[in-house]
Amino acid sequence: MADDILREEGLPATTPRYQYQGVKQCLRCFELELERYDREGQHGDGLYVIFDHVDDRSFQECFEDDSAESLLVDSLATYNFISHTIVLKMPPSDVHEAAHRAFSEIFSTWHRGQESRLVPTGDAKVEGFTRKKKPDSSWKTSIHIPGRDVKWPTILVEAGWAEPMAKLKQDILFWLRESEQQVKVALTIQVTRRESVTIKQWVLDETTRSSVKPIQTMHITRNRDPRLNQHQISGSMRIPFEDCFLRAKRGNESDFVLSNEDLTELAEAVWYCLPE
Repeated sequence: MADDILREEGLPATTPRYQYQGVKQCLRCFELELERYDREGQHGDGLYVIFDHVDDRSFQECFEDDSAESLLVDSLATYNFISHTIVLKMPPSDVHEAAHRAFSEIFSTWHRGQESRLVPTGDAKVEGFTRKKKPDSSWKTSIHIPGRDVKWPTILVEAGWAEPMAKLKQDILFWLRESEQQVKVALTIQVTRRESVTIKQWVLDETTRSSVKPIQTMHITRNRDPRLNQHQISGSMRIPFEDCFLRAKRGNESDFVLSNEDLTELAEAVWYCLPE
């Protein structure tokens, strides 16, 4: 069971792990891991912390009651109510926030220019078949479609800074598989210490339904040579209007295209926040 949770969440075996013994113990242990995470330079296997044996009543008390500790509530990444396991994530870094928020600004400029609007739902928690989970950014269509569960976002973003792609892929797998592909557009933004930013769109691998595969990739690497005024960019990103709004285009409505200028703007916001 322990290995199953690590695999499902894409986490290494060295991830800190505790047996849940109440709210106070959970908070104390998480604060100790937070201190260690800050002391070690905000990298390594301490980005996430696992607590086992958290039943539904304990989860309610710890994370959903009005009196719940805000540090724990804000740090919740996943609650698996099948295995009774919670995964907490360290408070987001400037780099992480810059990545998905810069994308959100670019994307919002586009969708506000269409005839109708998408509803921004941010990091709202969603309950699937096995887990409750929060994305980094998300949007929903504003129209009601028969048979579609309104709890699922139409498009979402998961951002990662100095964390393995395996974790991001497992996050995306949850959204696509447990929504039964009602999530139409699932994106990752990965930032590396080598000053590169990669954006990928993922779909469910229909041959196995237990993995995801990228269908679009756009990548930028920082160029520090003062003689050159451009960064190295590869790939392209076009998201059909219909996948976001779940209806056909009208009039002058358009697909979302992430241009080289957009990607550069996003990357420069991220690089500004990178530690020296």
